[in-house]
Amino acid sequence: MEILAFDDSKLIVPANPELPDDTSHKVDLPDGRWSLWRWAALRGTGFPVDMLLELGAAACARSADELNKKQQNEEANRQVAIKLIQQAMIEEGHARPSARKAFKVLKNRTFVNTLSTHEEVHNAASQWLKSLEAFNCAGTYFKQEFDQATAQVSESLRNFAERKDFREAVTWQNRKAMKTGIDALLRKKPGVHRGSKYRQHEQLVANYIQRYCAKNDTIGFFGPVGWANFVSTGPALRAHCGSFLISKRNLYFESWCIDALVESYQYRQEVLPWVAPRRNCTVYECEGKMHFPYGTSITLKAIEQEVLALCDGERLANDIANVLVQDPHVDLHSATEVFTLLDDLKSKEVIWWKFELSRELRPEIALHKTIQKIDDTQIQLPLKAALEEMQEAFDRVKASVGDPDEVSRSLRDLEATFNRLTGHTATRSAGGTYAGRTLVYEDCVRDTDLEVGPEILADIGPALNLVLDSARWLSFAIWYTYEKIIRKHYTSLTESTGSSRVDFVQLWARIQPYFFERRDEVASAAQAQFQKRWAKILDLSSNTNRLNYCSGELKRSIFKEFSTPERPTSLPRYHSPDLMFSAKDIDAFNRKEYQAVLGELHAGINTLSCPLFFEQHPTPEDLFKAVEADFSEPRVHFIVPKGSWGDLTRLFPALTSPQDYYLALHSGPSQIDETKRIPIGELVVEQCDGELKLHTRDKQVTLGLMTGLGQLIEVVTAGQFKICDAPGHTPRITIDKLVVSRESWRFEVKEAVFAFNKEEAERYSQARKWVLEKKLPRFVFVKFSGEFKPVFIDFTSPVYIEIFSKLVRRAVSDQGQADASFTLTEMLPGIEDCWLPDAANKRYTCELRMVAVEQLSQKKCGGQ
Repeated sequence: MEILAFDDSKLIVPANPELPDDTSHKVDLPDGRWSLWRWAALRGTGFPVDMLLELGAAACARSADELNKKQQNEEANRQVAIKLIQQAMIEEGHARPSARKAFKVLKNRTFVNTLSTHEEVHNAASQWLKSLEAFNCAGTYFKQEFDQATAQVSESLRNFAERKDFREAVTWQNRKAMKTGIDALLRKKPGVHRGSKYRQHEQLVANYIQRYCAKNDTIGFFGPVGWANFVSTGPALRAHCGSFLISKRNLYFESWCIDALVESYQYRQEVLPWVAPRRNCTVYECEGKMHFPYGTSITLKAIEQEVLALCDGERLANDIANVLVQDPHVDLHSATEVFTLLDDLKSKEVIWWKFELSRELRPEIALHKTIQKIDDTQIQLPLKAALEEMQEAFDRVKASVGDPDEVSRSLRDLEATFNRLTGHTATRSAGGTYAGRTLVYEDCVRDTDLEVGPEILADIGPALNLVLDSARWLSFAIWYTYEKIIRKHYTSLTESTGSSRVDFVQLWARIQPYFFERRDEVASAAQAQFQKRWAKILDLSSNTNRLNYCSGELKRSIFKEFSTPERPTSLPRYHSPDLMFSAKDIDAFNRKEYQAVLGELHAGINTLSCPLFFEQHPTPEDLFKAVEADFSEPRVHFIVPKGSWGDLTRLFPALTSPQDYYLALHSGPSQIDETKRIPIGELVVEQCDGELKLHTRDKQVTLGLMTGLGQLIEVVTAGQFKICDAPGHTPRITIDKLVVSRESWRFEVKEAVFAFNKEEAERYSQARKWVLEKKLPRFVFVKFSGEFKPVFIDFTSPVYIEIFSKLVRRAVSDQGQADASFTLTEMLPGIEDCWLPDAANKRYTCELRMVAVEQLSQKKCGGQ
């Protein structure tokens, strides 16, 4: 099926829901159509940003620039001399020599005799010789500067590699890289020949430094979570920094680690009596028959129905057996008979009965609770002993924090214990992003509290309003595209079955690809239209580096391009802007000497909804109450198999409300209230008053179908907000005091020819030439097509130019030159304008991850 183009001309949507009463958790933006949660996550680096400057080489860059300038001058003078020689030879009655032969005459100075009367040739030759000498001198000077800069950067890299905090950070992420890369670098004597392996190890250190100093990733003590609070009174910004960077360190098992312990358990079958069976989520019962997806069914015996009736996911198999054996009306006389029936129901795929843990942030606690239920010591003790061993090794890791060598030893012991107990390797998904590669991880709390006063929101609020209005339009466009796709498949099913009532399982089988492998295809049309509408508003055709607007002059255009029909009830209310600030220090905010910068905007989603954030909050219940206050109607969350939709529990949406429902796409266990669990097989879809409705077969629960699928649509929408995506150069776009799009440049990899030069110094000087030709800033982030994360580059640094060159070569190798491209984005705020301090007044990069909430009393965006 072709993806349907976005068209709002015939949209039918329900009326707006009522606005919840409790708004104490929010602060309004100007005009009142958007508000922000008072709490915002402070995402910042764990290493000072100034560390990056130690790997720069401004003097070397200047010498390379001078060399390129002298080379350009030499080439120009050479061409002048060659042309004059060619003309003089013609005047002397000779055939016009080629440029090559003319240069030979120039180089060998044979013109002194053959063209002795041509003074202009002699003058041009003299000028060329002077420029050649200047070029050669500049080359000698550059080589000295480059060697000195390389030595200085090498020394800085060694110093970083010896730092305890740096070594601990790398050890947490990749113990093997510490041993084979960083320690290998330190084993070499400084000043020795810098072979390819040596340079590779230096680049490894530099790569970690740019991650820890320039990128606001949230992981471990090198990317801690802090908190900011929007307050109604007080100065523009106030910061309280504790004595240490980190106030709290929390260690967690990755869920796959404990799952592997369960999977390798020798008594997995024998433990089933202490496991609660439940009905297969895709099956439903009607008139004594069990109905499976796509029309097949079986009739259960009366005794099987008795057993099935007790399979509610809460009763253990042993408890089910006790109830049935003691019931005089049931012809079962032993637990063995009951277990045999359960096995039969399992083989018929009527029930799910398997030893598996639910998705939890503390999987070891879930396993401990399961073990406590097992009253057979022969079965219980091996698993209990294995968990205790893992817990002891875990505790040793926890006790080792702060000492990189002890962290390494304790992690090694944990890995060895895991390998011995499970037979599995202790890492997975090498090179993956958000892959949970190791057995344990830390999430930490930054010992910094921020208070953001009303003055800042008054300054940036009008511009942020306009950006959020456009984000709502984007969410609506993607929502509507999905609504049309789903409606088309629903209609197709009703036509093929002859019934207006469709099993949701069948509809889900058809629409599922549009949320996963075809998701970008679905969103691309809406995103392209979104960018086209912004292009109408902005003068992107002008040849300039900066576009500055006032919110007042754009308001009418934003309203025209991004107003929507009446709001669907299931349209996402949340958007999550990541906001940075460019300022010299905290006091600069109070002098109004700052600029706000929009990093990313995650449209249609609340990015604080995962445990990564709310588990590190001083009062997590505040965030749960905020969600309850924002929604008067229940939302729908999904129960999915582990390993699907991302396997990191810390990133799985979990900021829920007691009124919410859980749509089970997986029959396994979960933490949720069983009364709120809705198996997919129990759901049907029907049209009511023009809206597709999702309801249980017993009609006890009825929801809008788009509400039921909202969480999936949110995930698709979250990554689509980008105001500009034009080829070539895009200027920095500022509205009032808010930069809504940073300056960027897109290139094909074949344009970066310097990367393929064989000599390191030549790569550097040619890279500098390319940077000046393209008018690029010193500090940028580069992102290659197909890569998930950008990389910081300093275009004066020998090591970062080497890293950039390697990325270019790899892109060509991996993707093919015709398809590979990369985008450079200015670093904004710049290093000199990073203001977040610690107790020692060292500065860090940071951003505020905020939650914006649409005020439902407003039906349309903007206003005239």
